[in-house]
Amino acid sequence: MSEKEKNAMPVAPSIEEIENVLCSVVGVTNLYPAGSVLSRAVALGASAWGAEAPSARVRVVDGSAAAEITVSVGVSSARPLLETLGELTEALAALFALADRPAPILQLTVVHLDDRSQSRPVRR
Repeated sequence: MSEKEKNAMPVAPSIEEIENVLCSVVGVTNLYPAGSVLSRAVALGASAWGAEAPSARVRVVDGSAAAEITVSVGVSSARPLLETLGELTEALAALFALADRPAPILQLTVVHLDDRSQSRPVRR
């Protein structure tokens, strides 16, 4: 790929932008480190040795077509789960559309269902 082609490619949203969009969805109470327990343990061990940063709450693999996003979320039981996950999907598709990118491929995992009020802020 030439330098001109690389510069012409739209830039994907940053992890911080993705996290902000996820946290803004009504019903999301928390974001948790992405990936399996084993991959998080390996990342934690590597970061202890200074090899890499601690595990991110959102993992993005930006391929040549659509980006792949892996995220684990906590949600409120005050809102139907499918509505919350549907809005997450739509919000990320809209964010990527603003960057002139195709909607990402999502791997959403609900790791906690909070039965308390959804009025409390998302933990950052």
